[in-house]
Amino acid sequence: MDAVISDIVTADAVSSHRNTHGIRDMRFGLLTELLPALSDELAALLRDADEGDLARQIPELELVRRCGCGDSFCASFYTAEKPQGAWDGEHRNLVLRPTNGMLIVDVVDDRIAFVEVLDRPDFKALLDRTAPMSRQPSG
Repeated sequence: MDAVISDIVTADAVSSHRNTHGIRDMRFGLLTELLPALSDELAALLRDADEGDLARQIPELELVRRCGCGDSFCASFYTAEKPQGAWDGEHRNLVLRPTNGMLIVDVVDDRIAFVEVLDRPDFKALLDRTAPMSRQPSG
């Protein structure tokens, strides 16, 4: 966990914009800068799952918005605009096999759109510091 905590980046550079649905999304920054250990783990697990095209997306993924479920064990986040309902386009879930916790990637039209991170208190603590819920609108 010390390696994860040492990678903390402040969330002062958060930007926002309105997406095509009128929902104001927050842009916290590149995943590789905010959560480098998780980025590395995701890329390795995607390669292990023969999803090299998805693994190559990791360096450009932006943490757009946090999941708003409020569960204490959830560190999930959007890497694309949050839809107002179901995802548009071809959608699939890719269940990865981390050594602890759960990682499930939502893929929409061959792009990573959402990363479900469950039961990973190390990343939850880091995400709470680098992309706090107080920095994004409700919804």
